[in-house]
Amino acid sequence: MKMILAILLSLYFSSSQAYAYSLDDFEEYISVPQVQYFDGETLSLEFSISSGIVRDSESTFDSVRVLIGSTLENTSVSIFQYDEEFRIVDNHELFVGSLGVFSQSVNLLEGKNFFHIFAQNEDSTFEQASLISRKPLEIKTELERGIILPSKRNTQPIVTEGYDFHE
Repeated sequence: MKMILAILLSLYFSSSQAYAYSLDDFEEYISVPQVQYFDGETLSLEFSISSGIVRDSESTFDSVRVLIGSTLENTSVSIFQYDEEFRIVDNHELFVGSLGVFSQSVNLLEGKNFFHIFAQNEDSTFEQASLISRKPLEIKTELERGIILPSKRNTQPIVTEGYDFHE
């Protein structure tokens, strides 16, 4: 049992070894410039995602994320979702109204979910690539079952299951 939990933990904490593709590979695949542009000049489109994607790359056990953000009125926002092999899984087209906010639920596949977010108004364009890795619920269950204590003698954690600290 300890060996199984150790394997699950190593898979969880080293997701880059579990899959062949990275966010860099994805950005190269979709050619995201990671800057705002318009007619070859760099312009700033006021665009931010305040919830749902907090980093370029992150892991979760959640099956759904709600992307919430803000930008200028009359901006078109496109959210493209790709699987581990860069196949389009889903896409969402949003138009931002006078409040300047948008919200969209996205279903996460187990494994890597690459997102290409594209926003455009009549003056400028913004693109962003992000990666959300959804981990299997079995890993979460195994993590919840065991108590992991650091060992002083070696780098391997000591796993104790069902230990009663009140004894």
